[in-house]
Parts: sequence; structure tokens; C-alpha cells
Amino acid sequence: FPSHDKKSYLALKESSNPVVAPLVAHGISRNRGPQAGERQYAKAKQDEETGCCIMFSTDKLCHIQKELGEGYLPHTCSIYPRYTRQLFGIYQQSLTFSCPEAARKGLMLTEPMQFVEAKIRVREELIEKTVTKHAEDAALANDIRFFCINLLQHRAIPLWQRIAVLGYFCEQADQLRQQNQYANIPQLIESLIDSLGTEEWPQLFAAIQANISDKVNASISFLLLQQVQSSAEYYRKVLGLVLTSLGVEEDKFDIAKSTTRYQAALELGARDFLKQHEFILENLLVNDAFTNGFPFASSKSWFDGWLWLFAFYEMVTAIVTGK
Repeated sequence: FPSHDKKSYLALKESSNPVVAPLVAHGISRNRGPQAGERQYAKAKQDEETGCCIMFSTDKLCHIQKELGEGYLPHTCSIYPRYTRQLFGIYQQSLTFSCPEAARKGLMLTEPMQFVEAKIRVREELIEKTVTKHAEDAALANDIRFFCINLLQHRAIPLWQRIAVLGYFCEQADQLRQQNQYANIPQLIESLIDSLGTEEWPQLFAAIQANISDKVNASISFLLLQQVQSSAEYYRKVLGLVLTSLGVEEDKFDIAKSTTRYQAALELGARDFLKQHEFILENLLVNDAFTNGFPFASSKSWFDGWLWLFAFYEMVTAIVTGK
């Protein structure tokens, strides 16, 4: 439930609005925990009957915004589900798919996701300002970012192949950066773009044989990690159902048994479902890459950032297959 920054909390405490004032007195309290501070000064309670925020009306609208206006909203509610970042001189805003409506609108796009220029309004203190480790040229850095996104949207080849090519790019780019040859990255990009129109990549991918056991083992490990780290009860429940379907019991599993279940699910329809709805996974990865400033958001190498993107893809694939 939303945390309240100090400014919004004090403003609400001073309000005499007959609807909001009793709710504030009963439903918002000071945060005395170790995370307390200016940004997490207070916290709202859960309505015991509905399970929603105490500030929700019967029609699921926020009493604070309805009665007092947007200016009284805490930081969390003011920006959610939007996420604003400043990177290389550009302000960008995206949506987080934890919001059901944002997920519906963003993930169900059958055409490649588009980016538009527009005026935005956001509180200055809520802008995530990313500082990169290296002093890259801003124009070139933005070209690299959108090459990565365009590659993820290159529908002439399957999504898993696009992800593999992206991993190759990150690995090669890291080598150039380590050698202080950052200016040669555009040549790398150009060579990859040219090769995507030839038979070079299809022939290479045709020779690749996936190790399903390793794939399942890595996916289960990542699912277990996500289940432990997540604070969302519903999300943990979904992960638990997936893990159970893959034969995981109390963090223990037989990889051979889990692999057999995984392959059976693919044969029973999961493979066809994933193929028919590949655009959903594409939109998910594109939104994640754009939101997090891929590949520059990684505190280590670009390839490390790619590993997270790849693991994210594998985890979602495992969830679809496991369910």
C-alpha cells in the first residue's frame, strides 16, 4: 500500500474535508520502521473488507484525488503507474505493467511498440536521474539504446534469436569499451544490421541445439529467487503454482522430472501459444529495456545487463509453460 511522503502527509493531516479527514485519522499512520524518511514518512492501511487502500471509494476511485485534487496525492500515487527517467539529456516516461490497465494496453499491442514525443508533467523529485559509469557521447548513446530496442522488434526472425543477437552485440561492445574504442561501436551496429538481412544468422541458429535441462534448471532457480524476493502475495502465489507444476516441492526438485514436465507442456500447446503471442513477450522486453535505459543502466558490463534481460525472458516463458 502506498507510502506517504512527509509533505503530502502533513498536508492531509491539516485537511478538514469531511470525507478525507476521518480516513486520514484512521487509515494513515507514521512509518516508524528502518525505511522511514522524507519519501516514506507515513503509510496507508489496508481496508479489511475489500483488501484495497483505505482511501478507495466503493467505485475504486481515490478519495484524496476526488475530494482534494492531485496536488494532495503522495509521491507513490502521483506517479504510479508512470516511471520517469533522465538519461543522456533526455526525459522519458514509461508505464509499469504491475498496473493491470497499463499491462492490457501495453502488452496486447500486436504492432511494434511506438515511442512519441510529448509534454509531460511530473514532480522534479520523482525523476530518476541515471549517471553512467563512462562518459559516453549522448547522441551515440541514444543511438545505441534505440538500436537495441529496434533489434528486439525485428520480427523477421524469432524473438529468441533477436535476444541472442543482442547478447552478441553487448559482448562485443563490452570488448570495444574495455579497449577505449567506443567510437567503433557504430561499425559494430552497422555490421549487425547488414548481417540480419543475409543467411548468416539463420544458418548459425540452425546449428544451435538448446539444452532443455539447463534451461529448466536456470528458470526454476530464477523463479525461486523471485518468489523469495517478491513482496506481492498474489505474485508469490502464481510463482508457487508454476513451481509446483514443474515438480518443485519445498525448494527441492528432480531436474529430469521437471524437464519432462516442461517438454510435455510445450507439446500440449505451450509452444504454439508462445509462438502465437510472441508479440506480448516482445512488448514486455521492449518496455523493460526502455524503462531501465538498457544497456547503460547496468552498473557492470552491458553483457551483465543482457543476462538479466535474458533471465527475465526465460522466467516469463517458464511461467507460461508451467501454468
